[in-house]
Amino acid sequence: MNRLNPLGWPLAVKAPSMVVAFMLAVSVFITHAVLERQRETQERHLNVVSATFLEGMASAVLPYVLREDVWEVFDAIERNATLSGGMGRVSVVITDTRRRTLAASDPARVPIGSDQSFREAAFTCPARDIGEVSGHKRKDTR
Repeated sequence: MNRLNPLGWPLAVKAPSMVVAFMLAVSVFITHAVLERQRETQERHLNVVSATFLEGMASAVLPYVLREDVWEVFDAIERNATLSGGMGRVSVVITDTRRRTLAASDPARVPIGSDQSFREAAFTCPARDIGEVSGHKRKDTR
C-alpha cells in the first residue's frame, strides 16, 4: 500500500507529477478564458451582421410598409432570405404600427394580421418602428 501513498514516492516521481498537475490546471484556466473571449467576439460579430441585415431589410420594405402592400413586403422578405449569407434561414416578421403582422417569412406559422406585441419582450433592446429606423414617420390617413 506504500505505492499508492504519494508521501512514499521518490522525489523523481513527485516533482514531475506536481508539474503535470500544475500545467493541467493552468491549461484548463487558459482554455476557459480563450473560449470565453471567442464567444464574446462571435456574439459581437453576430450582432453586427444581424443589425446590418435588419437595416438593409428595413430600407427595402419601408415604401411597401407605408403603403401596407403585403405582397411587395413578402417579396422583399423572400429576396433578402437568399442574401442572408451565413446566417442561414432567418425568421422575419414585419408588423404595422398596431403590432399586427403585415408579412412574414413563414406565413403558415405567423399569419397576416396576427398580434405580435408579445414579441417585443423577447428582445434585449426595445423594438423600433421601421419608420423610426429609416427616419420616416407615417401619417395615418384613416
